[in-house]
Amino acid sequence: MTRQDRYACLHCPYGHETGREPYGKMKSCFSYYCTKGGRIKKIAGKADYTGLVPKWCPELEENK
Repeated sequence: MTRQDRYACLHCPYGHETGREPYGKMKSCFSYYCTKGGRIKKIAGKADYTGLVPKWCPELEENK
């Protein structure tokens, strides 16, 4: 995976999306997290997410 792969985090097995509360009032409070390596690291909130893979991603070809 390269940094320019749009929305690759959404298809990654370590990427998770939170905030899908079916009865909650704040339905727009989504966040994206990476759980690679047993750690939980926030990628971005839904409003701030550009779709680019973060520079610190352990799955990037340049970080392997």
